[in-house]
Amino acid sequence: MPAAADSLHPAARRIDSLLDEAVQRAGQGVDPQLARRLDTAAHQLCDAFAAVHAALVDAVRDTVELARRVMDAADPEAPLLMLRLAREQLMRALRRADRTDNQATAEA
Repeated sequence: MPAAADSLHPAARRIDSLLDEAVQRAGQGVDPQLARRLDTAAHQLCDAFAAVHAALVDAVRDTVELARRVMDAADPEAPLLMLRLAREQLMRALRRADRTDNQATAEA
């Protein structure tokens, strides 16, 4: 898990951990239980930020879809690279959203 994820919303930490599991399963096929847990975590994360951060919702959904591709790929090298980049982008978006929310709270 990227170090920056430690300070993020609990749902962000959870999805990051599940993405680690998906990477471990690269090329082994989609685990239905892991896929359900990824979907649940994605919904929780989207619900937490959807009202203010629509782009974040898209990043979450894209990242979860890439995690499925990684698990199901016969040759996971390219999907793993795409997932790594998507995770980095997602973590940046989450940090921005978290900072924005913290600033709004401080100003209120």
